[in-house]
Amino acid sequence: MPSSWKKSFLRHLLLLALRFTFVTMRSAIQLPTNSIKINDTSVYGRNATLRCPVFEIGGHRVAWMRYDTRTILSLHGELVTQSNRYAIINKEEGSYDLFITNVIDSDAGTYICQINSEPMKNLVGINSSRPNKSKKILVKALPSFQKKTPKKLQIPLNMVTLIKRFYVIFLKVVKPPTIDEELTSDSLIITEGQTALLNCSASGDPTPKIYWRRQNANQMIRGLNKVEHSVLVLKSVQKKDAGNYLCIAKNAYPPAVSHTVKLFVHYKPRVTLAHSTNFQTGETEILCAIDAFPEVSKHGLMVGDEYVKPSHRKRFGKMELKAKVKVYKTTRVVCHGQNYLDEVSTTIFISGVSIPDPDSITKTFDYSDDEEEDENYNTSTSSNLETINDHGNYYNLNAPTSQNPPSTPNTRKTSEQRRKRKRDRRKNHHLFSSTSFTSQSIGYAYQIFLVGILLYLHL
Repeated sequence: MPSSWKKSFLRHLLLLALRFTFVTMRSAIQLPTNSIKINDTSVYGRNATLRCPVFEIGGHRVAWMRYDTRTILSLHGELVTQSNRYAIINKEEGSYDLFITNVIDSDAGTYICQINSEPMKNLVGINSSRPNKSKKILVKALPSFQKKTPKKLQIPLNMVTLIKRFYVIFLKVVKPPTIDEELTSDSLIITEGQTALLNCSASGDPTPKIYWRRQNANQMIRGLNKVEHSVLVLKSVQKKDAGNYLCIAKNAYPPAVSHTVKLFVHYKPRVTLAHSTNFQTGETEILCAIDAFPEVSKHGLMVGDEYVKPSHRKRFGKMELKAKVKVYKTTRVVCHGQNYLDEVSTTIFISGVSIPDPDSITKTFDYSDDEEEDENYNTSTSSNLETINDHGNYYNLNAPTSQNPPSTPNTRKTSEQRRKRKRDRRKNHHLFSSTSFTSQSIGYAYQIFLVGILLYLHL
């Protein structure tokens, strides 16, 4: 028989013996008492490394097996399982680490790293009836056990079960949280005043905690920064409750996950009216704002008994209607909007602007602020002064009456300045008229006085 066939035959025979022995051990006894037990944890989807440090093993072999599934995984560095997710790592002398890639739920369980000796019956902890003192093995204990156990032990083969020949690892697979999309709300449409229920479902090991908060960090949930519960209950929903809510699931194993739930709140229109009047032009600007969700399907602006055609635009989610009108008496203004929930209108009354009849304004004393009219006024005053001088130069009119109004800048003045200028001009005009009349009277009186003296002397 060729040597290669012989090695293959012995290898398969050893595997059968190991499997038979392991099945016998699994059905006959619990985990061996002469073992080192380790609890290990691995995260779902990541890689796990199960440590098995054994030194100075001599000609004996190290095997890995699954205790709960009765599966032999490797024998002295060679894999015997069909799964390609397992590997034996020998980074250093005496290290027989089992490497598992992409850990899944079924990888959780009990793993045993053991030292195999001859005869195989000692594998299950049965001592030989006749001690054989010539066969010995060397086993090095873990550093954590060095204080209680010598570093190297030389013991008879039949006493090998008295030392810790089994390295037992209890592997626990944990899961970071995940959101269950089927059981979690995606969006919710509700009418104002009703109760909203937002659901969030998450899984993980350990069970994750679920809490809610607004996506906008500046907003709060009914005065709270966050609410810890799988179901968020919002009673008597209002317009301000609309927006995005974050469902956040978190446990001891990152990363935490979140899911956005959109809440839409439908409400009937809210209509506001405002106006402003320009007294120079006599125009009144009317502004109507309609806030509704969904948006209004109909809207209108009525001034008096007639509808006007306003300009409109959308701003900050609102419909704005704007119109400019001229009214001369108290007038009613109505603005209304309608969506599928209701039709709402708002009414205000605006006062008219009184504009005088142009024919009733005296053209002789037109005290406007135009520069041209100021010049006309100055020209008229100069001509009147010449007329006064023709009647006589007996009275000096230059001091109090010749002061012309100050020049008017070519800019718009305030109403108070205009009224003051008008008062000053009227005052100057009346003073001019009274002075002219007094001068004429004195001249006539003087002439009569002279005529009287001449008549007296003649007589």
